[in-house]
Amino acid sequence: MSRGLDGFVAVMRPGLPESLLSTARCAEVSALAARLPPGRGCILEFWLGRDGETPVDFQGYWEAGEGGALAEAAPLESPAWDAARRLFAAWGGDESVHAGLWLEFDLRDPALGSLTPRLGFARSGLDGYAGALESSFRLLSGRPLPREARATVERGLAALRGGTIYGTGFAPCPDYAPLRWCVKYPSLDEAFAFLERMEWRGDLAAARRLFPAADAGVALNVDLGDGLGPKIGVEYPARGTRGLLDELAARGLCRADEAEALRAPDVLHRQSRHRGPWPEALADMAALTGGESRLAQSLGHVKLVFQDGSLRAAKAYVYCVYAFRAVTGCTAG
Repeated sequence: MSRGLDGFVAVMRPGLPESLLSTARCAEVSALAARLPPGRGCILEFWLGRDGETPVDFQGYWEAGEGGALAEAAPLESPAWDAARRLFAAWGGDESVHAGLWLEFDLRDPALGSLTPRLGFARSGLDGYAGALESSFRLLSGRPLPREARATVERGLAALRGGTIYGTGFAPCPDYAPLRWCVKYPSLDEAFAFLERMEWRGDLAAARRLFPAADAGVALNVDLGDGLGPKIGVEYPARGTRGLLDELAARGLCRADEAEALRAPDVLHRQSRHRGPWPEALADMAALTGGESRLAQSLGHVKLVFQDGSLRAAKAYVYCVYAFRAVTGCTAG
């Protein structure tokens, strides 16, 4: 058994064909995940539509009470990890101001290196958001949030009008700015209206024309510095996403074999039925509680990235999160 997040990756592997996750890429991801303590779950982030092997990045997610474990088990000494320790140690308890904390690793970027994380946090509401953001930025960087970014945050909070910030990310060490907001909206039109209220300097007419229609709510990704950055992303939830994959393949943003792999049904992995190694921390928790640990594997969302008047990239996010209760709508594995 594994005591790191690589145990989650090992359970996911049979449901991810070679066309999506090659043996070499899987080994790279597993080596990284092995150096991180278990948390709520992990995400494999696939860059679609590229020639050759599909590039993949990795995210780990820890809930409020799990941050302390990562602060104690950070895998190496570096300025980036010193900052991560400060953030996780401060917000790692059950009384954390954050609902969760995550680390994202851009495995494609040699300038960052495979063990240099981007950090972010999730919150369940906007009460106290500005203070939590300021405190988190100061813990990471040792300095106050830049004046221009603070002003944009204040404008953004006033302009949300029904939007919900579910995630806040920071640029890599040492700058930690611009910030990244992930904002849920009930419709794509409402997300575009936010951009209009914020006087986004990108080509909004082209964005309205090029982003596919959404049958459900979406999440808008925007960067906040001195105003909004030129690049935006739109996350389409899994519900209805499988039809979207055909459209992306027709546009050349996704290969046909990737689309086919991502259409696979969600899987509920049950400890009692699983053939192969099971994450040791989950087995320990199951033994302690007398329940059965489970891992739910699913396509979470597909994100399209837009900049300079065109769609630049499509990414698919495959989740694997633990549970100790039944998860409906999945195929048992």
